[in-house]
Amino acid sequence: LLSIHEHPLLPSAMFIVGKCDGCRVRGLMYGSYYCNKANCFCWFHKDCAESPLEINHHPSHPEHPLLLTKMAPAEEAFLIYCGFIVSVFCVGLPHIINTNRHDHRVAFMHHLGRKGAKCGVCRESLSQYYGAYSCSICPKYVVHLQCAVDFNLWNGVELEGIPETSEDIVPFKVVGDNLIRHFMHEKHILLLLKDYDMVGDDYERVRCEACVSQIGLFGLVYSCQECRFFLHEKCAHLPMKKNLVFNPTPYMLEYQGKASSWLGLFSGGFKYTSQDPFGNYSFVDVHCSSISEPFVHNAHLHPLYFVETVENSPCDACTRFQDGYVLNCSDCDFDLCLYCATLPEKIWHISDEHPLTLYHGGKKATGTNWCEVCEMELDSSKWFFTCFGCGVTLHDKCVLGDFSRLTPNYSVPFRGKEYSVILNNQNSRPSCRSCHDRCKAPVILQVNDEHNGYICSNSCLYRVF
Repeated sequence: LLSIHEHPLLPSAMFIVGKCDGCRVRGLMYGSYYCNKANCFCWFHKDCAESPLEINHHPSHPEHPLLLTKMAPAEEAFLIYCGFIVSVFCVGLPHIINTNRHDHRVAFMHHLGRKGAKCGVCRESLSQYYGAYSCSICPKYVVHLQCAVDFNLWNGVELEGIPETSEDIVPFKVVGDNLIRHFMHEKHILLLLKDYDMVGDDYERVRCEACVSQIGLFGLVYSCQECRFFLHEKCAHLPMKKNLVFNPTPYMLEYQGKASSWLGLFSGGFKYTSQDPFGNYSFVDVHCSSISEPFVHNAHLHPLYFVETVENSPCDACTRFQDGYVLNCSDCDFDLCLYCATLPEKIWHISDEHPLTLYHGGKKATGTNWCEVCEMELDSSKWFFTCFGCGVTLHDKCVLGDFSRLTPNYSVPFRGKEYSVILNNQNSRPSCRSCHDRCKAPVILQVNDEHNGYICSNSCLYRVF
């Protein structure tokens, strides 16, 4: 393109997010070229701009040389001879890559060669006559070329010639029968409690150090015999490194030294962190990091997949409009936000002696129910918690609140003030400093100042400022 573009192209050292005028692919460009002439301001990937005028022995068509030209009217750059046409985009595609939507490497195929395949990213059909990326370990997993090299999925690294090594991402070492040493608690050994039964107030007080959920309803538990450190067995197996859809670079498992906000909720415990090409860190709590594709939920018959949305469809569980990633079923237009997707199926609550079960409601749900906590009517089309034995019903927000993912006695710094996480389990519920209503959620914040007021929700916390 440096040779055939009508104006001189200038190099740029800036990061640009836009569409290359050579291959027409939108994404992150660095070390690119641009034309600054009037009526011709355009950008090109470095590889597109430096494409040679002729390529010999290309794997997709080794018998003839490929010549660089332009194809009107789209003005896209292509390489052709004997009627064979391949875009500059496809000529420069990497051969082997990792994406954040699959656990194994995927390799470039010039022709898919089979019917009925669907892209593992966008879920649309792939043509058997065109190229694709495929996994040698999972034969059914294939991805469109443009989907695979989207910079929201791919970190830009070509892996051809780089041997694949297996990393040790197991977070603990087995040191005896039912005994492990976890990398988050190396000073003491953890024992698997097979017959552990929560009684009394322990279902509120004892929580998993990783997910901050109650211990009593979620299977087996690892416990430290020298201090009050508990881990659900499934949380003890959280890998130290993981690919997640939210960033093209891998995430690393860490312990949160302070509370962070994710999906509008504060969370503590363990988290996964990643660094983007600009050096910015992002994190995902262990609840949302547990979602993998295909995602199977009891509320829906079909598997769900990640899609990006810009507030164009409401969540079918809570009816709130979402901006960002949701889980979608393309077969029946079902959307589930990540918060609702990670709601516990069972939970203890002080309002009932039995565990509460998440009821999935639905658009056809009928009947009138009232929340045991706030005494307001429930919308039966939304999800809520209920005891099938007693008939008690509660809003999910009344059961969990906005601070349920914070450990009691945790300190939360927010805009120059310190807040303590406390259980709202006294005989008399305190009044919120912001809305002045009685605090309904089981976990609330106490303001560490001379007034020692209370905050019941995220909205009240932000309203104070």
